[in-house]
Amino acid sequence: MTEVNLEGKKIQALAALLSCKSVEDAAQQAGISTRTLFRWLHEDEEFQREYHQAGALLMEGTLNMLQRICGGAVETLAKVMEDGMATSSSRVAAARATLELTLKIEDHRALVRRLERLEARLKKAKGDERH
Repeated sequence: MTEVNLEGKKIQALAALLSCKSVEDAAQQAGISTRTLFRWLHEDEEFQREYHQAGALLMEGTLNMLQRICGGAVETLAKVMEDGMATSSSRVAAARATLELTLKIEDHRALVRRLERLEARLKKAKGDERH
């Protein structure tokens, strides 16, 4: 196998890993053995780095999409909560989901504030050590 072909197979394997449900399916789609793909995943640092980077980019795109549709999801929950014709269980479920999500967001914000304060203290302590 030539170096160019090997790189091509690795690129195909990366794409397959991001779209297939299993490593076995990805290996088959990429035209390589499952053993080879597992070896690349566990022993090839460059392949691992590219795989993690590709996965991070995919996740970033997914999160961006979720952020764009979040407003519509909140509007839907509000409509169901306020709809007198909706079943009580639907209205309660919408209210519960809204409350749970609000609490999770507030917990996240509080955690971020705590981390920021801790990082500021750490930075200040490191600055004090230098002087």
